Amino acid sequence: MTICKIYNLYPDSFKYSVLSCWIRYGNKISLSCASEEANLESSFLQMAINGKINAQNYTALVCRNVIDHDVCYMQQVGQYCDRIALRFILQLNERTPGNILPNDCKQWLNLGQLQKLLGDRSVAHRRALNDASDCNTSAIKLLLVTFILYCYSCFFY
Repeated sequence: MTICKIYNLYPDSFKYSVLSCWIRYGNKISLSCASEEANLESSFLQMAINGKINAQNYTALVCRNVIDHDVCYMQQVGQYCDRIALRFILQLNERTPGNILPNDCKQWLNLGQLQKLLGDRSVAHRRALNDASDCNTSAIKLLLVTFILYCYSCFFY
């Protein structure tokens, strides 16, 4: 089942769980993964600049940084959001490497480790978070996906 189908089947869950969490905590989540985002951006830039000649040399770097970023992001979503939002992000991350990144990235991805995040979360911790709303929504994730798609199209078309 695709992410779009999941959204179409459960629009209220997406709206009230995923989007509300991103609106409320998106900036905090993004700031918590700032170093992983910087590493990911750097690896894509290195691949964009040098990759046409020897893309294989940069694949491992990109894959490692994508997975590191995704793990950080999912851990933060696990801290701030509910189980529905975390499951959505997990499903998104299960499908993204196969759709956007080279097949070589699959060797870096340990889905069992990521799925463990669903069971390791503490509801009490999430409830103890400050309820003050952080109205700054984060567009970094959207920009990152756009950048990834742009880089992908530059290399393969």
